[in-house]
Amino acid sequence: MHASFELQQNLSPGCVYNFARKLTAKSITFLRQINIETVPLLNSPIFKLQ
Repeated sequence: MHASFELQQNLSPGCVYNFARKLTAKSITFLRQINIETVPLLNSPIFKLQ
């Protein structure tokens, strides 16, 4: 049990880092997609009137 705990501690930072990097890449892509879709909306006459 102790050995597996040590192994988990050795694996964990790399796995977490890798996961975070993938997640960040996905969220950046997602935000870009939203940006592409919302910028034309914000520039539309409806928003300029308000």
